[in-house]
Amino acid sequence: MKFRTLIACATLLAAAGCHDSSSSEDAPSPPTSPKRKVLLLGVDGLMHDYVATHDPAITPHPDAPNFQRFTTTRSFSGGYLSTSTQVATLSGPSWSTILTGTYTDQHKVTKNNDQPIANISLFQHLQEKLHIRGGSYASWSNINTSYLSKQQRFINQRVDGKDRPQDMGGDDYVVERVLEELNDEQSRLGVLFIHLDDMDGAGHSCGWGECYSQQLPITDAHVGKLLDAVEQREAKFNEEWLVLYTSDHGHVEKGGHGGQSNAEREIMIGSNRPEQMNAFFRQPAPPVSLTGDERRDEWMGYPGQASLTPTVLSWLGYQATPEDQFQGSSLVGELGAYKVLAKSESDAGPTARVHISWQAGDNVKSQNIYRNGTLVATLDGKQREWIDELAVSQSLPAGSYELRYGVQADVGGTTTSNTVTIILGEPVDVPALIGSAHTALPLDQLDGAIQWLGSGTPSFTNGPHNGQKALRVDRTQGYASLPITLGIGKGHSFSFWFKANRYRSDPNVLSNKNWSSGTNPGFTFPIADGAIKFQGGNGIKRFDTNALSVPIGKWVRITAVFDPTRQGGQLNVNDETSSAFASGVKSITSPYKVINFGEGGDGGYNLDKEVDFEFADFLYFDRALSDLEAKSLQQQYLTS
Repeated sequence: MKFRTLIACATLLAAAGCHDSSSSEDAPSPPTSPKRKVLLLGVDGLMHDYVATHDPAITPHPDAPNFQRFTTTRSFSGGYLSTSTQVATLSGPSWSTILTGTYTDQHKVTKNNDQPIANISLFQHLQEKLHIRGGSYASWSNINTSYLSKQQRFINQRVDGKDRPQDMGGDDYVVERVLEELNDEQSRLGVLFIHLDDMDGAGHSCGWGECYSQQLPITDAHVGKLLDAVEQREAKFNEEWLVLYTSDHGHVEKGGHGGQSNAEREIMIGSNRPEQMNAFFRQPAPPVSLTGDERRDEWMGYPGQASLTPTVLSWLGYQATPEDQFQGSSLVGELGAYKVLAKSESDAGPTARVHISWQAGDNVKSQNIYRNGTLVATLDGKQREWIDELAVSQSLPAGSYELRYGVQADVGGTTTSNTVTIILGEPVDVPALIGSAHTALPLDQLDGAIQWLGSGTPSFTNGPHNGQKALRVDRTQGYASLPITLGIGKGHSFSFWFKANRYRSDPNVLSNKNWSSGTNPGFTFPIADGAIKFQGGNGIKRFDTNALSVPIGKWVRITAVFDPTRQGGQLNVNDETSSAFASGVKSITSPYKVINFGEGGDGGYNLDKEVDFEFADFLYFDRALSDLEAKSLQQQYLTS
């Protein structure tokens, strides 16, 4: 039988001219799609204007030709100002945002304190959703050893700068190890995160000076080697790489970062595949009206650091869902909803209102709104805002709630808002609450309860309401001091009107402590770069809320609560709230036994800070107000 079949085949082949067009040896194989991979490059402390510009009159730095191989858009560090996402422009919170797609209100990293992220990293998403292996190569080892310490089982290749040979720099070591991986034909990594640190070191050493400019071409050469290695892999191994680069923060002119100045906030996102990037990368959303500062609001219209993780996942084939709660939107693929922001309009009492706003791509036809992952509304594709009306009910009993809103369009992935806090409960009798204060000072004059310390005399200006006077503290003339001892282990609450006319550095607004160290016992309200925070320590540990916006020359109402049972504090500035807790901080008593206005408890910290502050209607409670009481007190003053 086999013999007959062979003869028949031979005859047919001869008749066809002895050519078998179906032969597996001669016919070309159908082309296969390139395998997509990602290299995410983070350059610590890289300032936007050294590598990119949107002003034709400004030429980027001539010693950065490899950065010019990218197409670059603006980005920003520090989160959305005056929201729960705002955070210090420090490396810990910034890299946590970049590697989670969420801001500080979700990952909970607020400073360089080596605290592990509280949610899921890019590497866990890669393994669990796409079964893709990832590597983390960090010159600043804390990224791996601290912030991603609980994510190590999801990182398939890890390199730490601290493990470098003694005669090799951290960046040189990391790049060498990455190049080994990229040159390995058997490499199984689909995503490589690379962190370089030497630009930041130069920024701390000399700010915008010569050593920073000298370091730039060295880092640029590293970038060139990485890009060349990626392009070689694409040519050899049928791979298609998306290479992104970004920074965690900029630097002030003298060097350093952590505040909210433009120089510290303004960074960039670059891509080697501009043709694959969507409209959000190519052009910003309209300015985000959060601060009243035109330049800052304009920059916040561009993609934030939280867009990096969704972009990586989208390039590899994954669309974000409401459950992911990504606060940035992908910069590749079709553009759905993005720039989702939530603001509580009435957030204390039996009812509450939350206003949600967003932008969306041109092809959106319908949109779903989610509250904490639960579908609450379906809208047409033209709407760009929605009001959530909430009330005490069986599903929402009295209590405090942290809410996040996701907008999922019929195209693109889901983008989630900042966190807003509402408190539902029976109305508070605010006049009775005010009457229960331990100390109430109108501050329209100095009476026997408060003293003026200094060589000059106090002055009084127009307060926040017509006919009201306010205490002005010009530190060159002195400061006001209230003798008082805060009980050990007790709760304490403070509420007052405040206006900042002028200051330099990070002076105390209201304090009973020596602010030379944050762990010193006591509390303070330091202000820097247009934002104030509530800070406390017990001599060993400290808590710091996120800083909330205080525009120069504008009155704001501040209410802050220290709760020893929660071991931390809550800060309310107008209608914004931030909380911070530190295990072990059960007291903010200090040895100075005063509360000082416009100065630290020690009486000397603000001497050279050019302080010019105003205060009115000060209240002190010798207990921790409830969340509902604090919010109701704020509303009373803001609406009266």
